[in-house]
Amino acid sequence: MFITVKYGDGKSEIFNPNCLNIILLTNIRDRCQCDIEDLVELSDETGNVMHLLNNPTDYGKQYLAEREAFVLLKAERDGDGEDEHYTYQPLLEGLDKNKEFLARLNPKPVLPKQSHESNRNKEIKSRNEELSESPSPTSKDLRRRGVQANAPTGGAAKSKPQQTNALKRGSSKVQLGRR
Repeated sequence: MFITVKYGDGKSEIFNPNCLNIILLTNIRDRCQCDIEDLVELSDETGNVMHLLNNPTDYGKQYLAEREAFVLLKAERDGDGEDEHYTYQPLLEGLDKNKEFLARLNPKPVLPKQSHESNRNKEIKSRNEELSESPSPTSKDLRRRGVQANAPTGGAAKSKPQQTNALKRGSSKVQLGRR
């Protein structure tokens, strides 16, 4: 199993990806004449980054297809912290001017658009503020609209069970039960 790494002015080297990513990247860096401080990464020939740096204890064969050619990249850390992000620069001459390749290597961050839900919530909040500022309707206003002042609004109102005729007349349970 082997892969080909392209770099420099049309140069290429063959590597065995059946090892840990950190070992593979160190070997690639050394054999492709990069500085010892450089962080290197690989991409396919269209600019899709393989993300071997993010997975140093995985095996390269999990990410790299056998007998495929890859482009050597120089990686630079963008920030410190848990969520590391890298900016990539191709080390194969001619690709540094290819805008499509560079756009795939370093996509622009997409700003989250304001969702329809949050716009709807703002609209409801502003309506509630308007209603709280206006005076509450009087019972006369409600009667004009056909709503009883103390009646529950919306939903089916539960009615209390009516008393039986015997209880209305004042009879007790004892009187009804035995005569």
